[in-house]
Formats: sequence, C-alpha cells, structure tokens
Amino acid sequence: MQYEVYDLDKNKVGTVELNPKVFGGPVKEHLFYYVVIGNWPIDAVVLLQQRQGVR
Repeated sequence: MQYEVYDLDKNKVGTVELNPKVFGGPVKEHLFYYVVIGNWPIDAVVLLQQRQGVR
C-alpha cells in the first residue's frame, strides 16, 4: 500500500510504501517508527491519505 504523507500545513512531503503483511498490524500503529527510521519529518505523520488503486 502506498500512502501520501503530509506535514502540519497539509503540504504533501512525499509517499511511503507500507506492506501490511510485513508490519502485521494496523499501519498507523507502526507509521511513527517507520517515518522516524526513514528520516521523514516527525510532523509528517499527522495527516495520511491512502492513495487509491496503488498496490
């Protein structure tokens, strides 16, 4: 699943590819860890919109 990542001002800062099978749980529970490890801005986790039709 590909997710669009936004900052606190609702500006798109990029996308992340998350595989639910790898995480073994709801994406939001693991997103903060993923974003920090991936060197994304921490505030980018605030808003997420799932991109439709992308696998």
